[in-house]
Amino acid sequence: MVDFDEALTLVLSTVERLPFANEALADALGCVLASDIVCLEDIPPFRRSTMDGYAVRSWDFHGGAPELRVVEEIPAGRVPRRTLEVGQASRIFTGGMMPKGADAVIIQEEAEPLGSGCVRFSSLPTPGQFVLGAGDIARTGDVLIEQGEVLAPPGIALLASVGITAVPAYPRPHAYVMSTGDELVEPEVRPGPAQVRNSNAPMLVGALQAAGVRVDYLGIATDDRGSLRPMLEKGLGGDILLVSGGVSVGTHDLVGKELEGAGVEPVFTRVAVKPGKPIFFGRRGPCIVFGLPGNTASSLVGFELFVRPALCKMRGLGDWPPKFLRGALATSVEMKRDRLTFLPAVSINERSGMVVRPLEWAGSADIRALVHANCLVAIPPGESPVPGGAEVDFVTFQWVGYCA
Repeated sequence: MVDFDEALTLVLSTVERLPFANEALADALGCVLASDIVCLEDIPPFRRSTMDGYAVRSWDFHGGAPELRVVEEIPAGRVPRRTLEVGQASRIFTGGMMPKGADAVIIQEEAEPLGSGCVRFSSLPTPGQFVLGAGDIARTGDVLIEQGEVLAPPGIALLASVGITAVPAYPRPHAYVMSTGDELVEPEVRPGPAQVRNSNAPMLVGALQAAGVRVDYLGIATDDRGSLRPMLEKGLGGDILLVSGGVSVGTHDLVGKELEGAGVEPVFTRVAVKPGKPIFFGRRGPCIVFGLPGNTASSLVGFELFVRPALCKMRGLGDWPPKFLRGALATSVEMKRDRLTFLPAVSINERSGMVVRPLEWAGSADIRALVHANCLVAIPPGESPVPGGAEVDFVTFQWVGYCA
């Protein structure tokens, strides 16, 4: 059995970043960029109006607001035909190309069209008013998005605007999830006597998706080799395989033996943490494998402490969780602890500093408390109570957005 720090070090030293490739922009959402993305052309490529109104020459207004003759209409997508001269204006719409000679736009709410083909204004323009110049957003050669950033929807829009349709990026890992146990049925099935619904797989699939991973769910394998081995073999074809249940040392816990039989080299099989001591971690070729405990809370703790850091390294992120913070216990913790214990808690940033309040918890099968938690507080081993006010480490949950 290895301690927590050693286990995390072993995970991160075993896992490798996936090789980068040119990802189609349409498929690159959530990918980490492998190099800087440089602007190919000015954004915008031409001067354009940012409002509906009238393109004017601001110097025509030095003596007050004159009546100007409207010489053309410029909707978005049309090249102006006229160069504005003294006493002239062009009707223009949002996104329309500014005509030569014009240097400002007066919004239509401040204009009064006259029957003679002229327009009168109630305000005086300033040069550049409601005009977006060529290259005002970015110029050719500028770095649009830096290496190491996660490509988000606004970034996709920015790159598409300059014709970039593929980017060098670290791909999102492909994960397989499977559950094991004769007692399990899928959530839509009414359990029979001594059966329970499979809650781990939906949780792990969701956690993987929130971490920016492509996921396939394989199903439930029963506690026999004939059911386990084919499903394991399929899962070992991905970048990462998560197996829920069957990783302890009981007679019916066959996952470890079957993984080794399939050529998976174990790195560790138990970690000195609570909940979640029976955690299998190993590797076969490019695929890394985690066997997580069957108790839902234990499985989730194992995911946050070990699986998420592995995923972040695989994805090319420069910073890997868990990120431990320091806070003061709001109440004392009175329980005997033979190993490092992670309790569901709520962290609150108060005037006096960060305060961490452990929640009532019935143990490793109690997922309800984790629903209301925003962090895990780490309580070191010992028999004596940890008093309220003591400084402790805690790690915040990052269900969505850390890697996506």
